[in-house]
Amino acid sequence: EILDHSKIEAGKFDLISTDFDLLECMEFVKSVSQPLAEKNSNVIEYNFEDNLGLMVCDETRLRQCLLNFLSNACKFTENGVVTFTVRSKDDDKGSYIEFLVEDTGIGMTQEQVDKVFEEFVQAEDSTAARFGGTGLGLSITKLLVEMMGGEVAAQSVPGEGSSFSITLPRFASA
Repeated sequence: EILDHSKIEAGKFDLISTDFDLLECMEFVKSVSQPLAEKNSNVIEYNFEDNLGLMVCDETRLRQCLLNFLSNACKFTENGVVTFTVRSKDDDKGSYIEFLVEDTGIGMTQEQVDKVFEEFVQAEDSTAARFGGTGLGLSITKLLVEMMGGEVAAQSVPGEGSSFSITLPRFASA
């Protein structure tokens, strides 16, 4: 993560866009994320639209971003539910794919949400000590998504859970 972050900051990081079947990509993410859920006795509910079709972007980096979100959701949730939704969104500006990861975990205050995509930031020292991590996963995710022409967002309620989303153009230009 530190190497990726350094390359991005230095402008030495290239995305490799390809066209791929989005549902096949999500099935891969599903297979990798399932063991993450089991670690804390969580259940992941997968809600994928049936006809997601093709997408053009850096598939490897998309997987990395989604697994960062799913890993965090599973890490900060115990005996709970993580919901992963993928759906198409079309508007007058184009076609987009929205990826949404929601959990029933510990949640965050608004102040924590406001800082969650900053590098080396974790909720607070006691959370970092309990859950570990570098504080880079979400900042890298934000940088990668923005490089692919998309946006990230987060919402949370302490004690109720968090919601993280990625919205990307269906046909990203890299």
